[in-house]
Parts: sequence; structure tokens; C-alpha cells
Amino acid sequence: MPLWIPITVAAALFQNIRTTMQQKIRGILSVDGANFVRYLYGAPLALGMLAFLVFGTGRQVPSISLPFLGLVTIAGVAQIVATSLMIHAFSLRNYAVGTVYSKTETVFVALFATFIAHEPLRFGAWIGILVCLGGVMILSLRGSFANVRSVLADLTHKGALYGSSRARSSRSPPSPSARPPRSCPTATS
Repeated sequence: MPLWIPITVAAALFQNIRTTMQQKIRGILSVDGANFVRYLYGAPLALGMLAFLVFGTGRQVPSISLPFLGLVTIAGVAQIVATSLMIHAFSLRNYAVGTVYSKTETVFVALFATFIAHEPLRFGAWIGILVCLGGVMILSLRGSFANVRSVLADLTHKGALYGSSRARSSRSPPSPSARPPRSCPTATS
């Protein structure tokens, strides 16, 4: 089995554990306090990985242009805001619904790719994204398909709006001109 498979499965597991723990911390701290804990504990890990790559493997830190640094800063702030919205969505509905709405990000990434990055998706990809979006909407409903009004009320609930706002602001890929050089290792969240 290729090494990337167990690494990906472990990353998904740890991401779920992290989000669950963050939701539990929300019972003790404010939304922003729980968000701060996530990044406070993540920063030493990121710096440790960078140190390992530089000192352990002999790689060099690539030069970083000012436009790239600006885009990374914007993306970082967007990620922090998006995480606060996700944690707030947990408090308005429940953990599962908050997580489901945060997964609507594929729609926003597809729109970004098509209209901003000028990398349109094929028809089949759009169908797949719409099917997934429909599934997210069905999962977010509280079991009530009695009438259109109750369905629309669930879809416009504060928790749904915060969760989908999290998706919109957290997954914007950098523009092609701002991507790091190929020799630079990258990681995804």
C-alpha cells in the first residue's frame, strides 16, 4: 500500500478528533477562545515541521515574494474567521450539522476555480458537486419534510448560515502566480 493512504486516513482521523475537542472546549471558552487554542497549539507543530525539513533533510526555505506573503496572510485570516464561524455554528445547532455545513466548501471552491482562476470544471464534476450539496442539505434538515416552509426554515437557520459562511471563507485556493515553487513541500488542512 502506498504511504500516502495511511497518512491521509490518519490526517482525517486527527482532524475529526481536533474538531470534536474544539467543540468541547467551546463549552468552557468563548468562540474566539476555542479558536485561539487551535492555532496556539498548531503553531509549534508547524514550526517543528519546518525545522525538521530545513535541518533534518537539508532543504532550504524558499524565497517568499511580497505578493505571495500578502495572499498567504489573507488566506490565514480567512481560515481563522472561518473556524470561528464553524465553532459558532456548533453552538447554534449541533456538532454534526455544523460539520455538514462546513463541507459545502466544494461549491465555493468550484465557483472560485471557474470564475476567478479561470479553470472551469467539466459537466460531470458539477453534477457530482450538486449531488453532494443536495446530500448536505438533506443531512442538515431535522427530519422534517412536511412542507416547503419548514425545509426553508432549516436551511436558513443561523447554524446553517454560519456553517456555510465557514465553507465560503476557508477554502480559496491561491492564485497560480502566488503558488510556492515546486521544490517547496506543501501541506493541506
